This record gives sequence, C-alpha cells and structure tokens, in this order.
Amino acid sequence: MGFSEQELVEEIIFRAKEAVEKNVQAKEGKIPPDTPAYGEFWPWIVYKIRPAASEKRMLLGMKAEVITCWLDEARNIKHVHLNFVDYGYSVTYEELDLAGIKHPTLDVPVTEIFKQYPLEEGIKLMHEAIAPTRPDKSRKLHVEALYLEDFANAPTVEQDKPLSEQRIYEPRSYPDDVDAAAGILYDNWHLKPRRFDMFPLPPTMKGFLLMSKDRFQKWLREVTWPLR
Repeated sequence: MGFSEQELVEEIIFRAKEAVEKNVQAKEGKIPPDTPAYGEFWPWIVYKIRPAASEKRMLLGMKAEVITCWLDEARNIKHVHLNFVDYGYSVTYEELDLAGIKHPTLDVPVTEIFKQYPLEEGIKLMHEAIAPTRPDKSRKLHVEALYLEDFANAPTVEQDKPLSEQRIYEPRSYPDDVDAAAGILYDNWHLKPRRFDMFPLPPTMKGFLLMSKDRFQKWLREVTWPLR
C-alpha cells in the first residue's frame, strides 16, 4: 500500500512516546522490567526494557541525550525528537524546533545541513550547532540521522496494512524477525553514502558494526530480546 510521510512520522512519534512511558514505569518499578516496547531511536525494533537499558548504559553512559533526525529522500528534515537517557532508560520525549538555529561558524541553518553536506559530515555539524543550545551540558549529546524509507521498508513492517494496526510487541518469529530488524542498521551503516550514522558513535557500537553481519545480529538480538 505504501505509507505517506505523515503516517510514518505519526507512527514514529507514537512509538517513541510509548517507549518513554514504558521506560519510566519500568524504571520506577511499576511494570515488569522485561516489558516489551518499540525502540524510541529505531522504531522497527522491539526490545525488552531491562536488557535494552543495560546496553544503553554501556553505550551511552549514565546520562545522555539522543537527537534523532528523520529525513525524506531529498534529505529534508521531516521530524526531529530528543530523548534523555537516564541510567539506560529513555525517560523524556521532546520534539525539537530547529527554526532559527544556525551552525556557529558556517552560518548555515541546521534545517539545510543535510541538503548541503553528506550525512556523515552533516550529523557532526548538527551536533556542533545544537549542543550549545542544550540547557544541561553535563549530558553527553548524540545526534543520529535516518531516512523515513528505512522505517517504511523495514522487514518487520507489513506493507499491506496501516502502521497503527501492526503494533506487535513480540517478534513474529525468533530469531528471524529480530535478526531482520537488526540487519537494517548493519546494512545501512555499510551503504555508501551511509543511510545510518550517529555522532559521536559509541566506540563499542562502532566495534560491533565492524563485525560480520551475522555476529552483529546475534549481539543486537541478545541485548534487545534475550530469551533468558
């Protein structure tokens, strides 16, 4: 059926907000720590909250902010949200208004950065522009960029029904469904030009992305949906 940009953005917002709500409840002990949720950064991946939080602590540290920029195929920014990650739990969702923000030395509006620079360079420039605007400088800031198409064509997304009708909170098949979702990040990282990148990329994450695809999928499977 194909998905409109509006439908994709609405589902990204829903999944990110819902993931935050579940993370907060799990962190406060109000729901089981292994409750499943969709990824607030990567919405085609479903994870269990406790093991995912453990991995996010290892990758991002104790307090971090992650900005996710969603692009269309013309490299226009269609949606931007920020999550505060506290001890591995994403506990806030904030939509960013980039209007009026320019890169401090290039004098380029941040809304134009991805149209003027390759994605790998663009996220560094976005980081340089946005980091000074954040009120709490003690939180390490990460910026990532993805294409809406990455979500729309994910193997864990069914093409013949609306996104709002296919919120499945467990893998449809294990490990195939989990591995297919993990493979998107790996494949996109290795595409030229890259269709997934984060700055600064946690060294451990980069190490895993430089593994073979099979080993990367096994790692992400274990940290998002362990069977134990």
